Amino acid sequence: MPTLVCRLKGATQSWGIDGKSGIRDTENEPSKSGFFSLIGCAMGKGRNEFDYFADLRKCKMGVRIDLPGTKFVDFHTAKGVIRSDGGKNDDCVISNRYYLSDAEFLVGLEGNKELLEAIESAIRDPKWTLFLGRKSNIPSLPICEPNGLSELTLISALQSYPWWWYKQNYWDNKPESVRVKIVHDSNIGSLRNDVPIGNRKFISRRVAAFLWDVPQNLIKEW
Repeated sequence: MPTLVCRLKGATQSWGIDGKSGIRDTENEPSKSGFFSLIGCAMGKGRNEFDYFADLRKCKMGVRIDLPGTKFVDFHTAKGVIRSDGGKNDDCVISNRYYLSDAEFLVGLEGNKELLEAIESAIRDPKWTLFLGRKSNIPSLPICEPNGLSELTLISALQSYPWWWYKQNYWDNKPESVRVKIVHDSNIGSLRNDVPIGNRKFISRRVAAFLWDVPQNLIKEW
């Protein structure tokens, strides 16, 4: 089936799936719920519009970790926080919020071609501002890859798109190969509770991971 490839790069990203009171975690790569929310923003879907989840759940998703980034925590305080019942919390709310700094991911979504075309069109001309997990995390590059929609399978697409080498100075040499990690939907592997079915409701999927060497001809200089 066709695959749509998107590049998620930014100064900060956060992809939490198991945040508890006071601790807002992040996974090491984009979650399915987080990426679906990005698509929802592009399409202009509201918090209580879950119709698009059903079609998206039929898609397979994979992530190539091009740059893992560095994890850090922000000690966060806020007042007047909106509660789930619509009221305001007048007390000072304290939380530890985790982020990934300077990370870059290649996300692949395999599924129905018409659906992927609609997603690509929406991301290129989004209804609302797109963000990488949290509203403060703004993309630093266009999300849609040139020729990002192809007839390749999920794994083949993630293996065939360039890995960008960001030249630091004129004395650096482009590496001969780079080892990256690919995490993808699978019938085996570990459980991850990040498939959205409604407002703050999720089901689990299985994900598997493997390491892959990016060959010289796919390493492109930025």
